[in-house]
Amino acid sequence: MSPLESLDGVLPTAPRAPAIEAHGMTRFFGRKCAVDGLSLVVPRGSVSRSSDGTAPVKPPPFE
Repeated sequence: MSPLESLDGVLPTAPRAPAIEAHGMTRFFGRKCAVDGLSLVVPRGSVSRSSDGTAPVKPPPFE
């Protein structure tokens, strides 16, 4: 068994780990700084897409 597999064959994930996390991003356009020090955390389960991948999808309702 691979160290990445659990006993039921599903990859283990931390239940509260974010789907996407980035810190300190900076973006320049030429000499102009457009973004400086941007941090972003997207919670797991908050990103979705349509089944065919082309139609827009409404975000889940706030709870």
